[in-house]
Amino acid sequence: MAFGRYNKTMAWEPFVVGFDVHGNEQDPKANKAFFDFVSQWKPKHRIIGGDLWDFAALRKGASDSEKRISTKDDFDAGMRWIEQFRPTAFVQGNHDVRLWKLAEKGTGALQDFAKEKIEDVRQKLERLGCAWRPYTNRENVYDVGKLRVLHGFGSGEPAIRKMGTIYGSLLMGHLHTIDITSQPKFGDRRTVRVCGCLCKLTLEYAETGFASLRWQHGWPYGYVNSKTGNYVVFQAEEVDGKWFYPEKLRGI
Repeated sequence: MAFGRYNKTMAWEPFVVGFDVHGNEQDPKANKAFFDFVSQWKPKHRIIGGDLWDFAALRKGASDSEKRISTKDDFDAGMRWIEQFRPTAFVQGNHDVRLWKLAEKGTGALQDFAKEKIEDVRQKLERLGCAWRPYTNRENVYDVGKLRVLHGFGSGEPAIRKMGTIYGSLLMGHLHTIDITSQPKFGDRRTVRVCGCLCKLTLEYAETGFASLRWQHGWPYGYVNSKTGNYVVFQAEEVDGKWFYPEKLRGI
């Protein structure tokens, strides 16, 4: 794998987004491929696209086996990921927010644990100068030029199209699939990309549903023009155990 080098004088700045790591449920091979890629791509914009943690034990309706999963191990795995990635922005996901809800509505030692860990996250992101976008429909958006990154809401094709109508062109995770849909819009393009995941393709909460059969490892990357806000997006994906990176840097 070989990529061109980013020149700081260029208007076109490289970016990458990592979606759906899920803490201690991350896929080791997919994450190794991701970090090998990042080390060569050298993106100026490094974005966590949500669900860095899994927090299965905090899920409403968690099974007995999920409740026995160590929240500390899950949390620590996500913090190590932050340290290695050194993000410039963190867009919170629906799994991540479970810890924040526990801090608000929990009681006793569990609430204290949640507040302590949230402060650890805040301090680490502050040291990195990392922007934070909470998981709400008004705030869960990080703009990279004219392109938006958010974790995602709802499920299925109707939800994807609705998010395109509301938010415009965007990159999202949440569904763990690799999909793309476009909408007509005069004078500009409006494209929604669902960009794959970095977690295991079998998680307990989804092992009896059909949606997880479409899950796929991958991540989006590309360039944003710092002067015009225009962008180009590429999709890294794993097929038959091999990684494909459709970018040869011939346009710059």
